Amino acid sequence: MLWSQWDTWGDSKPVSGDSVFVEKYTVLIVDEPVVNPLDGSNVVLKAVVVEGTLLFIDQVGVDLNFDAYYIVIRGNGSGEGRFVVGTEENPFVNAKLTITMYGNYWSPQLPDIGNKGIGCMHCWLDIHGKKIEKTWTELSATAAVGDTSITVFGNLIDWKVGDNIVIASTDFYHEHAEQREIATITPSTSTTVITFNVPLEWQHFSGTETPLDWQGNAVNFNIRAEVGLLTRNVKIQGDAGSSIDKYGAHMMIHGKSEMGTRARVEYAEFTRVGQPKIVGRYPIHFHMNGDVSDSYVIGNAVHESFARLCTIHAIQYLRVQKNVGYNIAGHNFFFEDGIEMNNVLEDNLAIHSRQVWSMLQTDITVASYWVTNPQNYLRRNRAAGGDFYGFWYEVKEHPDGPSANNDICPQGMGVGEFIDNKAHSYIRFGLRVFKLVQ
Repeated sequence: MLWSQWDTWGDSKPVSGDSVFVEKYTVLIVDEPVVNPLDGSNVVLKAVVVEGTLLFIDQVGVDLNFDAYYIVIRGNGSGEGRFVVGTEENPFVNAKLTITMYGNYWSPQLPDIGNKGIGCMHCWLDIHGKKIEKTWTELSATAAVGDTSITVFGNLIDWKVGDNIVIASTDFYHEHAEQREIATITPSTSTTVITFNVPLEWQHFSGTETPLDWQGNAVNFNIRAEVGLLTRNVKIQGDAGSSIDKYGAHMMIHGKSEMGTRARVEYAEFTRVGQPKIVGRYPIHFHMNGDVSDSYVIGNAVHESFARLCTIHAIQYLRVQKNVGYNIAGHNFFFEDGIEMNNVLEDNLAIHSRQVWSMLQTDITVASYWVTNPQNYLRRNRAAGGDFYGFWYEVKEHPDGPSANNDICPQGMGVGEFIDNKAHSYIRFGLRVFKLVQ
């Protein structure tokens, strides 16, 4: 069934305040912007409940919007309950899709899901935006105060005029990270020149130091500001009031993987997200799903988040790769109970991690990467400035919270891998390790 066809709806298409139910064995295809035909304003749906399939079709030049207070996808372990924005084989590449979630702290809270969010219960969640080969890079030359251009490493053919970038701080003040809109971009074989209209307010360093190693040999050590791309063609955001209330949209994946839960989220943009007043309401939240080896979080950009970036809660074998985070409150990449093992974090970038007092006590001394079990694999990640720590291994004696188990002892486990990770521009330490026995 097509959203655009009148016979899909009977008398009339949905208007603001209506709810939509997609029943089992039904595929509803969103093939046009969901707007009021009389004035072109966005239709804001109350609740969208999906027990069949809600599919956003990718058509050249047809940008889509989808606005709602609640989106709930409910599966039954047999492949029903699907939310589809492209697939691995055919990602959403020809147009833009903007999903906006509405509501505030006082809006009615649904069980387990809450409000102002996308809730997946034993569902298949597929979000596949246009692939960005290189989601972040480094300055190839120092950018001075007043400059309106930078030169970065890489042939960045995926970055476009009008996209937003962020340049990390390279001094002692992580607030000196700067966001700019690309005015022109000139890729070449090994470097790319990016210009913007607003001059830089701070210097961003790029160079090589040669400290001595423990044997007295000089070692080349690159110190370069990271530059991250914040724009994606698929965007999930909170409404305009989110920034005022510090109460944004969230995405929560519920249910054991053996009961049909699968979430593949790649190359999407999340902004005005996170709900710090309520535990468990984060931009991307895998919640007690167990072994999720067929799920992943790849190439996304999360910025202006009021509560975290990606939460890994009682999860094993999740891949979190090539994501960019900027201006995130609370621990950004967050392992929750201490039972999380064999997850892979690779090539991620976190810039400007901010402390927050309305979440856990440890979020006051915020870390860009907060790890509670050492049996995970962290490779080539960057922690580029924050209020306290870059990487914090707060290893628990036993898992706690809903995963409490005295038979498991993270403090006695070895480190999976911690290789080629870098941190800079933190008030305290780039790496803090606490209560690790081995």
